[in-house]
Amino acid sequence: SKRLPKGLMDITTVGEERFKILSLRESEHGYLIGDVELMPFSGDAERGLINETARHLRRYLKLMSQISGVRFRFDQFPSAASELALFAAIALRLPLEAKQDLLNQETLTDLMRVEADILRLENREMALAAAAIGLAGLSTYKKGLAALRRGQFNINALMAVAVTGAFLIGQWP
Repeated sequence: SKRLPKGLMDITTVGEERFKILSLRESEHGYLIGDVELMPFSGDAERGLINETARHLRRYLKLMSQISGVRFRFDQFPSAASELALFAAIALRLPLEAKQDLLNQETLTDLMRVEADILRLENREMALAAAAIGLAGLSTYKKGLAALRRGQFNINALMAVAVTGAFLIGQWP
């Protein structure tokens, strides 16, 4: 969320169903009110595509976990096609406009094909970035983390912060 003038806030939400905004109006108290139409996916995806998307998504989350140090639990990983597709759309680190384009796919099969392609590419890029960090800069990264723990700000600490920050905002190769 983002604070706006006059006590208003810009809020981004994550829903459970796709919808199209039909109209918007402002209430007497300044709240935005919308009329929406639900947009269920047409058709169902084939099991092979569901498994492929799930495999790429698990790999994506595992790589993100390894690089960021944030642990993910996979005990409640979605198994239904529509839940998996929406979870993948939420998990992908894409600009909001790109996520909107992604969710505008007409069918579940189309959405999962696009997601599988994006996840495959993202996984390659993250694995390459992780390998480069590991091969070329792991000792610098470890020294930087150790320096940060001691409250020392040297070049190693700055590099560790820069690499971690670049990853967290999605600015790897």
